[in-house]
Amino acid sequence: MSLLESVYQSKIKLIPNVGNTILYEKLMDNLFGNKIKISNLELLHKGILIDYNDNLYFKINKLDEYLDLIGKRINFDLNYCPINYYNLVNVNDIPDIYNNLFEVLEEFRFYLENLDTPEAKRILEFYWKNVFKGVVSDYNENPFMLTLKFEGKNLKLKSIPLFLNITDKKVDMLNLLSFDLDDNKNQFESLYRYWNDILLMSCEEDYVVHCLTNVTGSEDIANFIFKSHSDKLKHIIQLDDLNEIINFKTNKKKLEYIELFKKLYEDKNIYKLIDDKIFINFEGFNKYLLNLETTYLHNFNEKEKVNTLYYNITNELINSYKQLYKFNS
Repeated sequence: MSLLESVYQSKIKLIPNVGNTILYEKLMDNLFGNKIKISNLELLHKGILIDYNDNLYFKINKLDEYLDLIGKRINFDLNYCPINYYNLVNVNDIPDIYNNLFEVLEEFRFYLENLDTPEAKRILEFYWKNVFKGVVSDYNENPFMLTLKFEGKNLKLKSIPLFLNITDKKVDMLNLLSFDLDDNKNQFESLYRYWNDILLMSCEEDYVVHCLTNVTGSEDIANFIFKSHSDKLKHIIQLDDLNEIINFKTNKKKLEYIELFKKLYEDKNIYKLIDDKIFINFEGFNKYLLNLETTYLHNFNEKEKVNTLYYNITNELINSYKQLYKFNS
């Protein structure tokens, strides 16, 4: 996809007797990161814009004329973030005021691309996939701080914004990039983690499963625990999967414990046989770990590992929902 196609972002509208157009406000945001200070009446008079159904549309076949006008009339300052504009017109003499800004923004892009993780790729969809997607949200000249807003959708297709502050000083903020650092690695990592948490917390299931995966080491188990916790009576967790993270002394001991568990709770509805497989609900998950004695395991250290796992899972469930409450309040 070319830069120009990315700027239009497939939002082209065909207007009868006019041709291909795009909402002018959207074009300005994509090219300049803000609204350009040229009279709309002048652009209507020049035939660059058209008023259609109470919206101003930009005529795509007028792009060269428009860019020529911009080059002659606009003195860009830090109320704008015209990365896409300068990449599109391929101008070498970019104003000095943008050198540090463009450099740190591009370096963070390269950092995300080099990470090559699913999380980094998702952030790039918000940040800079083919085209830079930041729009100026706020600007303060002294002390200098530029705030950029990035709109996108999370995995549940819910629209959410990500914000980035740019400054020329070292400031203790998570969503900030500073020019005043010799090594950007730490601030890039901090911003990456912060944005990733924002995206995760915008979807309860994503965030809780992510936290549980960190303590169980298994995304499958984390998913089962989340779903079981959300519907505590439903038998969701397959016992075979849970046993994969428990170090039994022998297979015989494992089978002995399973039989004991079934006998202890045969009338409690905390497990169910489905196609010769045992499935447990959230109460069954708790009881299965709490009743596990050292005699069934390799040694006491393995029992301690099970105890620690149980504590970490319950603690992570509490903490993750606390964080979600703070995020949504």
